[in-house]
Amino acid sequence: QMIALGRDHSAAVDYLGDLLTWGSDSHSQLGRGFDGGGADLPTPRLVTRVQGAGIRHISCGCFHTLALLSNGSVLAWGSNRHGQLGIGARHGGASSPRVVQALYEYDVVQLAASCQHSAAVLRNGSLLMWGRNDDGQLDGQRTTTIWGPVVSPRMLGSSGEAMKWDQVALGVRFTLAL
Repeated sequence: QMIALGRDHSAAVDYLGDLLTWGSDSHSQLGRGFDGGGADLPTPRLVTRVQGAGIRHISCGCFHTLALLSNGSVLAWGSNRHGQLGIGARHGGASSPRVVQALYEYDVVQLAASCQHSAAVLRNGSLLMWGRNDDGQLDGQRTTTIWGPVVSPRMLGSSGEAMKWDQVALGVRFTLAL
């Protein structure tokens, strides 16, 4: 159904909506529950902690992974060194999939993960971003880390109206949105 690539790991959603991961687990980005990372996997393996949850969308960053479930919940796991999981200030990370509580009230349709920041497009066209922001990659202005998902104040049209976004893609230190 879907595949995503990170720096050294990969994830795929099969026809049942189950998640498989493989590659490096140096920062627990495979979601198998090993603190500090587990053994690398050369072949795809089922992430049993989310089996049957109905994965609708996935995205892999350098050392973290994001997943959107069929019930609308967003899960994150792996490194959170720069707040890229969206689970709160200076949390060391998550070795297994963890609900991003800050996104619970939103209707997320797409996720994007980079090395140190993440984003979500909402059904209403809003764009939420969080994580490292030293080059203004979250809002083009501030240069401080944002530890949880926020609507970027810079994502407005020339007359101040809210812009509607359909898709987002993240580079290491930049963001592109349509």
